[in-house]
Amino acid sequence: MKKTLSILLTAIVAVSTAQAQWVSQNSPNLPNTMLYEVEAVDANVTWAASPFMEVVKTTDGGLTWKSYPVVDPVFTSASITSVTALNANTAWIVVAEMGQTNFSRIYRTTDGGTTWQHQPTAYTNPGSYGEYIHFFDPNNGLAIGFASAPGNTTKTEILTTSDGGTTWSQVPAANMPAAPSADVLYNTLATVGNTVWVMDFDFNILKSVDKGLTWTSASSGLTFSNLEGSLAFTDANNGLAGLNGQLRRTTDGGATWMTVTPTGPFFPFRIIAIPGTSSYISSNRDRNNPGSSISHDHGNTWILLENTMSHLDMEFADATTGYSAGFAVMRKFGSNISGIKKELSMAGSYAIFPNPSPGTLQVLPASDKPYTIEVYDVTGNRINRQTGNRFGKTQLDLGKEKKGIYMLHIITGNQRFVKKVVLQ
Repeated sequence: MKKTLSILLTAIVAVSTAQAQWVSQNSPNLPNTMLYEVEAVDANVTWAASPFMEVVKTTDGGLTWKSYPVVDPVFTSASITSVTALNANTAWIVVAEMGQTNFSRIYRTTDGGTTWQHQPTAYTNPGSYGEYIHFFDPNNGLAIGFASAPGNTTKTEILTTSDGGTTWSQVPAANMPAAPSADVLYNTLATVGNTVWVMDFDFNILKSVDKGLTWTSASSGLTFSNLEGSLAFTDANNGLAGLNGQLRRTTDGGATWMTVTPTGPFFPFRIIAIPGTSSYISSNRDRNNPGSSISHDHGNTWILLENTMSHLDMEFADATTGYSAGFAVMRKFGSNISGIKKELSMAGSYAIFPNPSPGTLQVLPASDKPYTIEVYDVTGNRINRQTGNRFGKTQLDLGKEKKGIYMLHIITGNQRFVKKVVLQ
């Protein structure tokens, strides 16, 4: 038995509860000291925008940053509302100006931001205000915002292109939900592969599975509180939608949503998904309630990363490369953060706490795969067996067992992980 346990212990999964930190970058000093709209492309390349017609970029993983001004000859008070990039050279931005009549333009760069070319077939009519832009590949992209409608109202407007932006076309009404909302909410664009989601002013989730050509709508169940929501998906099925502290979860791609009552420090302003994992990060921009936290169980439980920083936007390129933009600062998810970095890179890991324990243990999964928990004493006798909760914590009551060392086995598929636990 000792030999068997020794072999199994080589498969012990590390559990990390270390606090993370965001490392300030040597980013350019912008005249109006604000960065937002982060676009993390890969481990080396990240773009970000200032609303004041500046784009910044790193091509060496954040070691150095360069600023690129964008000059619009018509919109003297315009702002950059969104940025999307494919690599270090090619990117698109939406420039918009709000007034009695709204104006928008789309610009593209193919030389890394040195020059920007206006794409004149987008937003040809006054009254449009572009808020999001996303490219799936060099040719196919979409832009989302709102346009003027009869009766001094507005309606959601979506444009698509299949030639890199040379020509843009509005999605026809026949391919949109029957009653489009007046607009879409800030912070609510999410993409996975060719699928895109966005939340509208009626808190419905608009979804397209064909790069924006056709759309469906489903109610999120969220209720009115303000117009700043958040939306993120870890894969084609699993996502979170938030609105001013409310949190909803879907496991069917957004067709239906269920209420989540989060425990731990959940920050409602922004939710992002970490690519390649089932983890999410939440954050706040409010300087009176700053911070960020991470969840490995589909939003049920949130673990504090820090509570001192305001985050206007953040994005991860992969499980260990992420950036956060704030007031006068760009931050990187630090390479010296061993604990949380390990958690993010181990999508199949499980948190088991507290350990040592007075008798009650919690098991927290980092994926939605079915699993079973078994507990053995040191002689090899199984004393407990139960099915784990894929979407939250599983509680093990071992209070009737003697104090000492036990082996907790987690079985998922054809894998078995073993962790030594101590009852005291």
